[in-house]
Amino acid sequence: MTPTRSRRKAVNDRRARVILVCGFLFFVIGQVAFRWVIAKQPVIADREFGQKLLDLKAKTAANPDKPLAVMLGSSRVATGFRPDLLENANLACFNFAQVGTGPQLSHLVLERMLKQGIKPDWVFIEFWPPFWGIDGYLNGYIDSLNLAALDWSDVQVLARYLPRPRQLIDRWIPAQLAPVFSSRFVLLSRLGAAWAPKFDADRRLQNLNADGWWTPRASVTPEERAKLVEHYRGVYAQRLSQFRVRPTPERALKDILNLCRAQSIKVAVVVLPEGKDFQALYPPEAREAVDAYLDRLATHTTVIDARNWVEDDGFSDGHHLLPAGAEAFTTRLARVAVHPILQKNAPAVATRTGVIR
Repeated sequence: MTPTRSRRKAVNDRRARVILVCGFLFFVIGQVAFRWVIAKQPVIADREFGQKLLDLKAKTAANPDKPLAVMLGSSRVATGFRPDLLENANLACFNFAQVGTGPQLSHLVLERMLKQGIKPDWVFIEFWPPFWGIDGYLNGYIDSLNLAALDWSDVQVLARYLPRPRQLIDRWIPAQLAPVFSSRFVLLSRLGAAWAPKFDADRRLQNLNADGWWTPRASVTPEERAKLVEHYRGVYAQRLSQFRVRPTPERALKDILNLCRAQSIKVAVVVLPEGKDFQALYPPEAREAVDAYLDRLATHTTVIDARNWVEDDGFSDGHHLLPAGAEAFTTRLARVAVHPILQKNAPAVATRTGVIR
């Protein structure tokens, strides 16, 4: 090889190394920067939680002198609780339910809310037997979480409720190292039809109002309701036929109650309405187990049992409330439960104990 060719090869090799190093540094800086951005703006990588957090911050900023009441739970709370019907001159309310959220994830939501500097004065927590009847519900739900949006303390909360927490940690670490890749589907949903015409936008944000109330359906026909009821019969009948309160969700609820006690937050447990068709899925022994658990819970925490508050035509499918059903539930909740127990000088954790029906 001639000296000229040798020098040219050396220059090209150095150039390649520089390009490689610069590319690697660009990748690392980009990942770190994106992780910092999503920590400051969770809505970028965690659409449902982030949007509700933004709306809640706006509400608290607009009502700085009002006590804040927040309800946590699943899609049943998301569709069923209307904060606008419960608010008054002395109270601000927000629906911070998330689709598919049982007590384990409700604990995570509350922890994340507190870390963001939002401390509610009252927390209302959904109790729904199908989520209390299984220990491993969180195992499958992890797949739908964007782990890039969670920090180490969030992972520690979830790990408490998993039989093999190491598997969660092993998945969380790569998500933190490459958050842009981990968040690619969320980013595509934000870009929408312009960049990803075949990618469906997050339906959990469609018809979501500024109070956190979600209305995926305005109404259903009797025929549509019958089909939906039959569909969910196949989902829940077997689970409810063998119902008993499992240790993991019960521990998650206790963790929430203890957190509220430590933060001087008043709390009540709410059993949302169910249609008669759905209630028929409970065998007598399952219903007795639910009632016994609520009675035990009510010895130290307020329990609001609203299972029979709404007629069947107020549901889309026997357990998710339509707007008219949400109005009936929330109006009665305000009248017979919330306003009476949300007194200015009420003690922390529970303003009264017992079951309110």
